[in-house]
Amino acid sequence: MCPNFHLFAFIYRFYEEENDATMDSIHWIILASVLLFLWATWRRNILRAAIKRMRRCIEMRMQDGFQIKYNERMRSRKEALIFSGLSKMRKDVGRPLRVLDIGAGAGANFAYLTDGTTVTCLDPVVQCGDYLMKNAARFPQIQLGEFHVGFAEDMAAIESGSFDAVICTLVLCSVRSVDRCLQEVIRVLRHVGI
Repeated sequence: MCPNFHLFAFIYRFYEEENDATMDSIHWIILASVLLFLWATWRRNILRAAIKRMRRCIEMRMQDGFQIKYNERMRSRKEALIFSGLSKMRKDVGRPLRVLDIGAGAGANFAYLTDGTTVTCLDPVVQCGDYLMKNAARFPQIQLGEFHVGFAEDMAAIESGSFDAVICTLVLCSVRSVDRCLQEVIRVLRHVGI
């Protein structure tokens, strides 16, 4: 039985006593709204999952838009740090690079990766995978590797010494432990990586 049943009965009796014979339409609307709200709170486990999915979709769309504007403002810095650094590294290594993008989001850094780069992405949001696939298709010069769901402080799913470079944009300001994150970055880098 619904835990709010007694409250439903009380509200109904209250309105019934107020208007013995009939209730006008505004009272029915109020009563229906209150009952709908109470029912929704009772069924919140079902609604919570649907609302959470909608919220994640909205967040991803907002993040995608934010990343576009952020890339426009940071273009010169990203080209100098990411593209130039990776280009030099590729010349030195003599092969396509393997890069780990921590907090990849919707793939904002894809535009700055060198030709032939294989990028593996790590993000705590599962829904990022769909946006990454869509954005990777816009950049044929890169190959999208694996997508890992997880946090930068614990990259246990990622093999030690498996990447030439690690990129993280707008991540270190939101991790729980910067030290632990940097330890994990050092662990996953090859000894010749930057």
